[in-house]
Amino acid sequence: MFEDNNWMSTLNYTINNLKGPLPFVPKFEFKVSGSYTVPYIELDLGVRFRLHTGRPMWQLETIPVHDFYSNPPGGVIGAGIGSIVAEDPTNPVYLPTQTILDLRAEKTVKLGRYGQLGVIVDIFNIFNANTATSVDNQWEYGRIGGIIEPRTFRLSFDYSF
Repeated sequence: MFEDNNWMSTLNYTINNLKGPLPFVPKFEFKVSGSYTVPYIELDLGVRFRLHTGRPMWQLETIPVHDFYSNPPGGVIGAGIGSIVAEDPTNPVYLPTQTILDLRAEKTVKLGRYGQLGVIVDIFNIFNANTATSVDNQWEYGRIGGIIEPRTFRLSFDYSF
């Protein structure tokens, strides 16, 4: 499917004879994650790094569709909006590369016979990357439709008994 959802009104939305890269598949993706416990103070540190080249995108153009009210020349038979890749399908435009770094620190304190309390701090998207994740590829070609979530801090507590 060319669309990233299951709302497909006609088979015209499927790509039956695609040549070139698959939609929603980056050229490559690299992920590293790990954790380390600092001795003596029992502090757990975690890191997650993700880098992936942007997914391929093609500019689409609308083609005329035969329907109950019109019979345009050069049209296709089917319902809904007919869209085809406007340029060479083997040479897409790629969205920008995404680079995301997340950090985590966790400390657990024993409360004797009452259990233990964990304090956790997470920082997501340290670089505060605002890379585009979706772009309009037909009606307003190039208009950004979504970006990576902004830098976020999270403080949480975990009580175990």
